[in-house]
Amino acid sequence: MAKIHLKTTGVDARASGQTEFEYTHQTACGYVRDNVTTNMDAVDCKHCLRSKDMQHYHQLNRTLTDSQGCY
Repeated sequence: MAKIHLKTTGVDARASGQTEFEYTHQTACGYVRDNVTTNMDAVDCKHCLRSKDMQHYHQLNRTLTDSQGCY
């Protein structure tokens, strides 16, 4: 089963030869992949899950859960 990767905005180097596919399929783990999503709950790539974007997402969710009194 294919992993689902976190889509990032990444680098726009289309003027220097980057393809549209490469631009739209950049991932948080640093690769260009087919299965990308912006839905952080669906990501299952272990490298994307350790990325800075996901760490911020997990901290935000933990803060919201703790502030609601749900442990």
